[in-house]
Formats: sequence, structure tokens, C-alpha cells
Amino acid sequence: MIYLSNMRQAWDSPGRERQWFVFWVVTAAVGLAMLAVPAPKAGKAAARLAEAHAAGHAAGTADYVTHWVPRAAQGGLVVAGLLLLGTRWLVRPVPSDGAPLPPRPGRRAGCALLGFTALMMLSSGWANAPRLHFGLWGDEESTMRKSVVGQFQRGKEGKLEWDAVSWQETFFRYKDPNNHPLNSVLARLSHEWLAVDLTRPEGFYFEERAMRLPVFGAGLLGLGALAWVGWVLGRPGLGALAVLLMAAHPWFIRYGVEARGYGFLFLFTPLALVSLVKATAGGRWRWWLAFGFCQFLLLWSYPGAVHLLMALNGAALTLIFGLKGPSRKWRRAQAGRWLTANALGAVLCILLMLPLMQPLYFYLKSARMQGPMPGSWYGGTLVGLVSGVPGHPWDQAKPLCWSW
Repeated sequence: MIYLSNMRQAWDSPGRERQWFVFWVVTAAVGLAMLAVPAPKAGKAAARLAEAHAAGHAAGTADYVTHWVPRAAQGGLVVAGLLLLGTRWLVRPVPSDGAPLPPRPGRRAGCALLGFTALMMLSSGWANAPRLHFGLWGDEESTMRKSVVGQFQRGKEGKLEWDAVSWQETFFRYKDPNNHPLNSVLARLSHEWLAVDLTRPEGFYFEERAMRLPVFGAGLLGLGALAWVGWVLGRPGLGALAVLLMAAHPWFIRYGVEARGYGFLFLFTPLALVSLVKATAGGRWRWWLAFGFCQFLLLWSYPGAVHLLMALNGAALTLIFGLKGPSRKWRRAQAGRWLTANALGAVLCILLMLPLMQPLYFYLKSARMQGPMPGSWYGGTLVGLVSGVPGHPWDQAKPLCWSW
């Protein structure tokens, strides 16, 4: 602990910032250089990709990983080089004339917020826990079969054979966009921890509760993270109200248990907000890097969460350049940290998500995703945004299926 404290103080000290910055960027570049070396079978993978794409469909997951991960690492090396070249401008001391954090609430208000949040977490956990054992539905079932556990299929002789899922499929499968990678990885770890013996004659070969435990825990922790936002802003009452509203919202009740990636947004969005507020107030590197890492986790949890990143970075730019009072030096120093944090998140996203893009492209070109969007879709979506409940019954035969 003493070593970590000294290391943190050295990182934040003005005289050592650039040395530490260069050290960590070079260390990351070494790792990226190792990943940037193409695999021996890269040529065959590229040929299979070209053949599948010419036929108008996606190829196998392994071929996308073999083809795109080295290219993603090469892109990361370019980013690392730009960071090193820009060290002088990106790493500057942050003057003390910035906007400080709001006054910390009193001890009584803090204890009240902590107690109320704990009560809401316990009551939400008690109310939602029975749904952990419910049967898997559509997308959950598809994720279980294709990205987490595996499935039985009939072989050429008509016998049932076990088709296991590789870890590569867990991380990168995206022939249909049902695989939310972070959820699949954590669900698989949870499922293997509570593994079901496939040789036993009774019972299913999967466990719903094990599949849902990670997102269930993330949702409950998200209530605590949301209370933390109110605390950091100096508004414990606002934090308590936000916790109450989220715990009662249909989106939280559903997605806080469902074995999908949506529930992790309840956790990483408020954590990103806390990191942003603390980063802009103090300029500490650890908070800026946490902000970038939370953005990566948001996208890795659910690739459709781009709008959240737009809102978060819009807020960051507003805090950096819109506040009255801070000097130009403060704005420049904070802008450099913001760019570095986003570079970290971008490199992580490229490494783990670039192999997903081409399969997604072919899925969006499929017949299911074509056709006009009727006016009823917009009304149903608006109702869903406000209430968390669909405005129209879901029907795969209609364009309303886009609402997933």
C-alpha cells in the first residue's frame, strides 16, 4: 500500500509527469507491437474473408480475429507514437485556478445517503432476485448457445453432439449483434464457476442464475455509483432521488437482471460521471484515465452506447472550455489529459471491437434489416425512452423489431 501511494504521488507530481507518461506509453507500445505481428495463417484467413464477402455473407470469427487484431494493434502503435510526439503539449502542469469540487456534504447527510442507498440496493436485490431463475428468452438464449455455454446439435449420423463455444467466440462473435462481449465474458466465468456436469442425466446443461449474476451485481452496484455522483456534486438529496428513480424504473427492473450488456451501463455511466467531475476539478491523471477506461467499458458492454460517449465528452468539453474563471493554461492542460484519456479508450475499443465491424456490416445488409421505418416506430420508441415499456407489442415480422 505504501508503494502504491508513493507511486501515485510520483505520477501526480509535476516534475515526474512526463517521465511517467513516456514510460507507460512505451510499455503499452511494446505490448501493441507484439500483437501487431501477423499470425502465420493470416494469408489464408484473408482469403477466406474475401471468399465469404464475395458470396455476400460473413466469415468465421477466427478469421476476423486473425485478420483484424494485428491491424488494430498497428493502429494502436500509431496512436502511441502520436502521444509520444505530443508529450510536451499533452502533459502540462494543471494550475490551481480551475473550478474546485462543490463543498463536501456534512457527515449526517453522508450517513443518510449511505444508509438510503444501502436500503435501496438491498430492496432492489430482494425484489429482482427471483427473476434470476426465470427461463432464458430470445436474445439471452441465443447468447447462451452461441457465445457463452454452447449447445447440442445433431451430427451427420443423427446423434446429438456437444458444440462447445471457444473463448474466441465469447470475445469476438458478432455474426448477429446478440453478443455483448463484456457480459458474455463475465457470464461465462460465472457459469464455469457454477458449472453444470454435462454427463449427469437429469437437469439442463446451463444455469440461468449463473448467466445473470454478473449483470445483477452490476445493476445493484450502479445504484451505489449513482449515489456517488450526487455526493461528488455536493447534492446528496439529488443523489438519493436519482437512486430511487432508477431502482423503480422499468429499464432497471428488466435490464438489471437480464443476461445482456445493457445492465452494465447502469454502473459504468455514473462511474464515468464521477471520474469526469473529479478529473476536471483536480486534473489528476488517475481520474482522467478512469474516465477513458469507463468509456471503453460502456462500448464493450453494449456497442450501441455511442450516444452516451457523445454526451459524456460533450460534458467534458463544456467543463473544460465553458467554465468561467479558469485560465488558458488550465484549459490547455486539461484538454491534453482529456485527449489522452480518449486515446486510451479508443485503443482498447479498436483492439477488442474492430473484428466485430465487418460481421455487423453484413448483418445490417441482410434482408431482415431492410425496409422503411413506419411512423409507429418513432411513437413506440418515444414511449420506451420515457417509460421503459414498449409502446407497441414486439413483432419480428414488423420493423418494430429494430427497437431491440
